[in-house]
Amino acid sequence: MFSVNSLRILKVLIIRDIYVLRQSIINKLIDACIRLPIEILIFGYFFPLLGMPAALIPPLYLGMGFTLFLIFTGYSFSTTIMRLIMPGTPTVLEYELTLPIPKTFVFGKYILSYMIEACIVNLPLISIGIWVLRDNFSTIQGSWIIFYCTVLCALLFSGLFFMLLPLHYSQGYFWNNIWPRRLSWLLNFGAIFYTWKAAYGLNRYLAVAMLFNPFTYIAEGLRSALLSGPDYIPLSICLMMLSASSALCVLALQRSIKKRLDPV
Repeated sequence: MFSVNSLRILKVLIIRDIYVLRQSIINKLIDACIRLPIEILIFGYFFPLLGMPAALIPPLYLGMGFTLFLIFTGYSFSTTIMRLIMPGTPTVLEYELTLPIPKTFVFGKYILSYMIEACIVNLPLISIGIWVLRDNFSTIQGSWIIFYCTVLCALLFSGLFFMLLPLHYSQGYFWNNIWPRRLSWLLNFGAIFYTWKAAYGLNRYLAVAMLFNPFTYIAEGLRSALLSGPDYIPLSICLMMLSASSALCVLALQRSIKKRLDPV
């Protein structure tokens, strides 16, 4: 039951997670620093050598450099949650679920920790990458503040979505089928490797189907927030659809938590 005491317990749990994150953040930042020059070489030098126009570097960097990595880190987050809820082995989650706070608070705490970690690692990374590739980002017409707000909306949806996967699907389905039957479709038809407008020019029916993929709105929202212009889905639509997708994930999470933890 919700109470002031529940908020106090939640605060302690979040502080503990931040303390744990401090122990590993250096390694995570080192990993990010290794990834950064690789992305800069690919987008700044190798892709242009293959004949890619310079005008495509900004939208593809925002799509592949952030959204693609968001899916990979989100899947890693999902696997962590799946291991925590697997029966037979005592975990920290089992202890946390015995605390006198709503179960949704416990899982919400994991989502918040995921968002904090992703912000610390990804926001400096993508900002430095854009600065290094600034000659190609001369078309920036949007707002950095709106861009970072869009990133936070994307992280919120990503945390909710990837928390939902291990709670909604069975252990066997998750480990064996989640990539080929779910995530591969979201990955390849999420306007990550190309813009939605380009997909519409190729096949309008495919482009319309892509509008049912929330990751389309993440990639296009980041492009629209920073680059602006008519080549991307309007930011207002992207934020509206991300908000709706997040709300649906919350409803699905409530049902999945109850089904997984209170099957009777």
